[in-house]
Amino acid sequence: MLEDELSPDPLTVVIYGSNNREMYHSSVFESEGTFTIAGIGTHQFCISNGLNGKKKADGKDRTVGFAIRVKPVQRGKDSKDDKEGPDNEHTANLMSLS
Repeated sequence: MLEDELSPDPLTVVIYGSNNREMYHSSVFESEGTFTIAGIGTHQFCISNGLNGKKKADGKDRTVGFAIRVKPVQRGKDSKDDKEGPDNEHTANLMSLS
């Protein structure tokens, strides 16, 4: 959260995995932080300002900044023929699309 004068409560950040299981939920009164999750597939990144039914909204707008870094688990090279592993090939393909 970018406004220091406002309380971070009722702001919440939640990440759901591809099976809709909650993989991360921000701590109460946390205005900044870092976290790591491991998973595959599509994930949902949700930021709520008290509108998720668990906390009451206080009617104050909040400016939120975030950065997401996604990186594959590296399996290295295939020892049989010294070729790049499937994760490295997939990452290279994705990078070429951007």
